[in-house]
Amino acid sequence: MADMLASAGAHALALESYANALRLDPGKAELQLAIARSSLATGQLSKAEDAARSVVAKNPSCKAWELLARALDQSDRLQEAVDAIAQAVALDPENLEAQLVQRAARGHPGMAA
Repeated sequence: MADMLASAGAHALALESYANALRLDPGKAELQLAIARSSLATGQLSKAEDAARSVVAKNPSCKAWELLARALDQSDRLQEAVDAIAQAVALDPENLEAQLVQRAARGHPGMAA
């Protein structure tokens, strides 16, 4: 249900549904990643960062690092974003989405390549 809400752009409702599901299964990384995605979509950057960091700490994945990088980038913490997306690309060098995020982060004025 939450995924359908998120796909329809109802991210606030999806967040509520994901949070309810997470209470039932607190260790599920996929739910934390979904919370991070919907939090980014609703501008809840701190919540997105917390959810992504939770997954990175327990089960690092390219997607978790990428979502963390997006949250950091949108929070104007650009060097941290570049570092996080480098971790994503290191885990999955062929991941095109991570590569695109990395290029965008490096393209910010004042950032080292």
